[in-house]
Amino acid sequence: MKSFCHRLEYFEAPEKLVHTAAKSWWQDNGFIVQSPECSSVIASYRGRGFGITDKATKRIMQVILQPVGNGTAVSVYHHTSRILFITGVMFGNILDRETDSFLQSIHEYVAANK
Repeated sequence: MKSFCHRLEYFEAPEKLVHTAAKSWWQDNGFIVQSPECSSVIASYRGRGFGITDKATKRIMQVILQPVGNGTAVSVYHHTSRILFITGVMFGNILDRETDSFLQSIHEYVAANK
């Protein structure tokens, strides 16, 4: 049972390309991007606060993009706001799977657009 997932990865690509890849994945996977305070800190979410199943429960993905040398460091914090008897606990590994899929998609997008 997990309520969050965190990953840190480096991409040999400019921040703008990584940002575009992230937005593309969110759009393809039904996440709603919240208005970012700045372009390097982005939050998105999917689901509802009162979702009964892991898939229906609100999941929030916060991403920080940081230019490093010729590339971009990406910090992904994916968590739930589940409001049930057990607050914030997911029973499957959906957070890990979505985070892995998100980062793999960025890898593929960067490779195809270099």
